[in-house]
Amino acid sequence: MLLPKQCSFKANFQHCKLPPSEVISILTENGEYMIGVICDTHKNEIRQRIKTLQTRGSIPQGKINFQDVTMVATSCMKRDSCSM
Repeated sequence: MLLPKQCSFKANFQHCKLPPSEVISILTENGEYMIGVICDTHKNEIRQRIKTLQTRGSIPQGKINFQDVTMVATSCMKRDSCSM
């Protein structure tokens, strides 16, 4: 799965241009739901927005989970063309 190249945070109609450092998801009784990617700069602001949206019932109640993004670089794009 490809992730966005920039943070999901948006304020005053402006998107954050920083690369994501964490995946945000909500852990519920029914499963885990990914809701975006975030940079370190906006982590606390997005946590507050999620809590507000949960209170309003706009997104499921559950634990807010932040998981570090691990960047992987490779020159091999297709399995068939890689030597194993």
